[in-house]
Formats: sequence, structure tokens, C-alpha cells
Amino acid sequence: LLRSVQQIESLFAEVLQQAIDDGEIRDDIPAQDLARQLVCIAQGVALLSRVLDNADIPVSTFDSFFTMLQP
Repeated sequence: LLRSVQQIESLFAEVLQQAIDDGEIRDDIPAQDLARQLVCIAQGVALLSRVLDNADIPVSTFDSFFTMLQP
């Protein structure tokens, strides 16, 4: 499980770094930190969605994260 999470985080970091380099997202937070935050959010959303049975949690949580990334 740890290796899978690390691979996902690494892929997110690569994509986020490209977005930073292209000026599509803010550049004041390292891509690796953003990737780790995104993995944590995804895992938390998956858990809360099951526990709370609320379909709105993923949408609002990811919307907030992506809004935070805007330059």
C-alpha cells in the first residue's frame, strides 16, 4: 500500500510541476508538497464519503483544493 501511495504521489508531483512550470498554478508551494496534500485529501475524501454517505464531500473538497492552486 505504501509503495502505491508513493507512486501516486510521485505522478501527481510530476504533473503539478509541469503545471507550475507552465504558469497554470501557483509557484510558491513545492509540487511535492502539493502532491502529498492531494493524496491526503483524496484518501480523506474516500474515507468520509464511505462513513458519511455524502456525495457532495468529494466535489466541494477538490473544488477548494483546486481554487487554492490558482496563480
